[in-house]
Amino acid sequence: GTREGGVPTRGPKGNALLQSRIFRRMQRLNDRKQKEEQEAQERNDSSAAMASHVKEWIQRHNKDVIKLLSHLDEIFPESFDSDPFGWGGDTESITASQVKKAFHRSLLKVHPDKVRELTVVQQVRAEAVFEGLQKAYKSYVRRREKAQRRTNAATK
Repeated sequence: GTREGGVPTRGPKGNALLQSRIFRRMQRLNDRKQKEEQEAQERNDSSAAMASHVKEWIQRHNKDVIKLLSHLDEIFPESFDSDPFGWGGDTESITASQVKKAFHRSLLKVHPDKVRELTVVQQVRAEAVFEGLQKAYKSYVRRREKAQRRTNAATK
C-alpha cells in the first residue's frame, strides 16, 4: 500500500523511509540529551563560583535591599542600567512603596522562568541574585514592621 502523497508504507522503499525517519528522530533525541547533559555540567561548574561571586556582592552592600536594587548593574549589567529605578543615588528618601515596586520589577528580570534564553552562567547568576534579593527584601520588611511596632508602642 501507499500513504497519501504516494509515499510507500510497505516494501523496501517503505522500510528504508521508516528507518530513515527513526534514525533522524533518534539522532535528534541524542542531540537534545547531549545538550542537556552539557548544560547540567556547565551549571554544576559555574554554580559554586557564581554563588560565591553573588554572595560577595550581597555582603559588599550589607544585605541592604535598597543598596542591592541600586547596584544591580554591577552584577547583572546586561539587564540593568546604572540607575535602574531613577533614584539618582539618593537612597535616603526612597519610600517603602518605591522599594517594593523596584523589588518586584527586579525579580521579573532575574526570575528563573524569565531567564531561560540566557546562557547557563547567566541563568545561575540570575537564580543567585533572585534568592539574594528575596532574602534582603524579607529582612527589609521585617525591620520596617519591627520599627512600626516600636513606634506604635511609644505612642500609646
